[in-house]
Amino acid sequence: MGVIFKFGDKDFHTKRWSGGTTTELFIYPPTSSLKKLDFDFRISTATIEVENSTFTPLPGVKRGFTLLEGKTKLKHEGHHQLEMKLNEVDEFLGEWKTSSEGKCTPFNLMTTNNCKGNIHPLFLKRNMKTELQSKCDFILIYCNKGNGAVLNEKQTELSENELIVLTDSSSDRITFQSHSDAHLVIVYIELNK
Repeated sequence: MGVIFKFGDKDFHTKRWSGGTTTELFIYPPTSSLKKLDFDFRISTATIEVENSTFTPLPGVKRGFTLLEGKTKLKHEGHHQLEMKLNEVDEFLGEWKTSSEGKCTPFNLMTTNNCKGNIHPLFLKRNMKTELQSKCDFILIYCNKGNGAVLNEKQTELSENELIVLTDSSSDRITFQSHSDAHLVIVYIELNK
């Protein structure tokens, strides 16, 4: 199954921003930073605690956005707008002038030209199994609610607010089984080689 890494609260880094908080869950390479914009990809959660907020411009970054809680209206000036609910995904460029209306908790994926990535929200009932796409460089599984396990030789458990990162999964079948009703966000990453 490749290599599995597991992360929890003690591994995540939370900072304030003008509209709430942002929590970095994972950044690659690990020596890169959001401030320098030298990453291949980064995933994070955030809180939007004000009714109206404007996103920080991030030139050269492609963004994926889905909700963990709440609802919001995203406006991308000169492009499109969207009233987002749980299970929906929006993609946009970091240089677009983007604002939001409504308090919510989003999940964010940022990628640069070094890779491409996709977000897939997933809701599972208790004891459901789902097979995840393989043949990519990274699969990241974030558990927003509930718990479950990646089924393999060791069966890696995943609880609320934990992240599993699978690398080198190019030839394996990967199955996730929920132990309770669960809300997951799956991120698939392919590096440009």
